[in-house]
Amino acid sequence: MKSNLNKLNRILDILDIDNQIVCGSFDNYEESIDKIKFSNNDIKTVVIRYLQRMRKSIEYNLKKEKLVKVYSSVAVYTLFVPSEENENKFYILSPYLENYISVNDYKEMLIKQSLDIEDNVKNLVVSFPVTNKKKFNYLLELIAEREDINYLDEIEIFQDTSVKTTKKITYDTQYGVNEILENQAKLHRELREALLLGDITKIEMMFDLRGYSLTCVDYPTEDNAHRRKLNYVNDVLHAMLLNSEANLIDVDSLWINIKNKLDNYDFSEDIIRKYCLLIDKERYKNKQQVVRNCILYINDHIREKISLNDVSDHLGVNKSYLSSIFNREMGFSIVDYIHNKRISNSKYLLSNTDFSISEISDYVGYYDTSYFIRIFKSLEKITPLKYRELSAKEKNI
Repeated sequence: MKSNLNKLNRILDILDIDNQIVCGSFDNYEESIDKIKFSNNDIKTVVIRYLQRMRKSIEYNLKKEKLVKVYSSVAVYTLFVPSEENENKFYILSPYLENYISVNDYKEMLIKQSLDIEDNVKNLVVSFPVTNKKKFNYLLELIAEREDINYLDEIEIFQDTSVKTTKKITYDTQYGVNEILENQAKLHRELREALLLGDITKIEMMFDLRGYSLTCVDYPTEDNAHRRKLNYVNDVLHAMLLNSEANLIDVDSLWINIKNKLDNYDFSEDIIRKYCLLIDKERYKNKQQVVRNCILYINDHIREKISLNDVSDHLGVNKSYLSSIFNREMGFSIVDYIHNKRISNSKYLLSNTDFSISEISDYVGYYDTSYFIRIFKSLEKITPLKYRELSAKEKNI
């Protein structure tokens, strides 16, 4: 599993992995690992000490041409790759996380290590690049230049499990944590729920409300920032489907296809719609094609004025036939489906924004506020305003 610097850099660029590469040698192991960049010295001390303790084992496996993956007690991974150019050298891929982690979860982990981090923990968390298991597997395949990787024979993994048991302390006053990142784990749960329901509008809404605008605008000066945002969306949705019922080959193929287009600054793909289609393909596989097409059209136009006539005209079928078959296969009417989607989206906005009731009504597709309130009350048994009040109370408990 040897590699060289140029090859590693190309692979990282192909996979859009942000890790920096440190060139090291067995003669200067201590100096080599000290070159690894960290945004916090306390975290660096924890990781470096473990790498020092594991020196003999790491060097032994590198000399056997194995990749060495080291997991520290602060959730940080470091990857060692033997050099194909010089038997005395190796490469280190700088610290990374294997999955997204909430600020609160990371703070608790640091507290268990008795680490008194003075820096803002939010900045510390976002300073680490994320290389998930799928990207890591692609990395291995590209380094080895083959797909039949024998993980047991070619990779050695070391894990520091020495987590100190310390009394949990109150830390809310110690760190100024950005509310959005503090609730990152909650956001990802909500995103996954919406994705598994094929709720295109809600997913767009959640990204949009957190500053990830999904509108593809052609501003050359903003292309790089826009590409990064869309790559983030692609990575998050891909990770969320890995444990779903969707076909994994389709999921991986979609991720690669979108990534290749984004790398070439092609922003034409409707990323969220593509991922939702993979879910709907499995979720509604037993439904007739006309029902599946009906659901797809509604999901795509849920924020617009939409009627049974609009749907039937678009699908080119008789509206009575469409209504009948939809009722029979789904167990509820097309109108009920539309209302449930819109009210679900409005509940999210009521709980997570300070939009007025009128603004929310317009946002979800009702252009008559009084009608929106009436529909909301009929489905939820309370008014939108009362729902907002109750939601706020629950958050403060």
